[in-house]
Amino acid sequence: MNHLSEQRGETNTTPSIFALMLNHLGRVLYDVIIFRQSPTSFLVECDARVVAEVCKHFNMFRIRKKVDVVRSLDELEIWNVIWKSTESESADPPSVEQSLFRCDWELLFDSDKVSVSSKDPRLASLGRRIVVGKGVEPKYGSSGLSFDSDYTTRRYRYGIGEGISDLPPGNCFPLECNADYLHGVSFHKGCYIGQELTARTHHTGVVRKRLLPLIFKSPLRSCAEDSEELLVRNESGKAVGRIRSHRERFGIGLMRIADCLRQPQKLFVEQTDGRVEVEVHRPFWWPVEAPKENLAASKN
Repeated sequence: MNHLSEQRGETNTTPSIFALMLNHLGRVLYDVIIFRQSPTSFLVECDARVVAEVCKHFNMFRIRKKVDVVRSLDELEIWNVIWKSTESESADPPSVEQSLFRCDWELLFDSDKVSVSSKDPRLASLGRRIVVGKGVEPKYGSSGLSFDSDYTTRRYRYGIGEGISDLPPGNCFPLECNADYLHGVSFHKGCYIGQELTARTHHTGVVRKRLLPLIFKSPLRSCAEDSEELLVRNESGKAVGRIRSHRERFGIGLMRIADCLRQPQKLFVEQTDGRVEVEVHRPFWWPVEAPKENLAASKN
């Protein structure tokens, strides 16, 4: 899979990997999670809106390999299982680490209905992903399960982008969407499309913008795509980032690290009915420090 940012060999020892499809400029086209169903069969999870494009991308780089790419959108669906613990509105990690797998997820579905199951390869706090047949429901009630609205809000609270709304094709680089922190890019595998820029940025460059979790003082109203109101500004009017997605009081945005984390200041989003204050948080799952970025900041 030389068109993926993550190492194919990882799927030989782990049930799933997170990876990105890049264009020749090193920008993200599509994010995928690949599940190992058998030694010769893999399931690829992607945004349902770009299934045709992802299949075309795979076929384009199949060349003469004996690989069949089959669409399963109408046959399979994915459940995300997370133990529902009591959580505050803080962006700090909830108490899922110790209680995440108390829920007997193996008892939710009959084994013959499960195609594959694995912990989310990006972050343990995102729970478990279970691929089942279309229309298959859990064997007992919803207590302890996280459904779509909860899952999406949780992703925003953690600052994790997913799909073409959060990662518009051709509009961000792998390190900007935190792929290096989410096990989504390998710096040891062979050549892949977009590798040169990705590796150079990692080894010698500085990532000035990254996806970060946002908390709004009051819920944002629904906003039109590509509208100027998606800009996050400081008190002097300087744009320090752009909101990618939001739900009620939580969202994610591609933000300038120096302006939002290293030099904390009041930020806001301008809407027709007034300003809405925005808090930008450092994700709890980020590494303790980013040496190259700290060094670059000290030189400026």
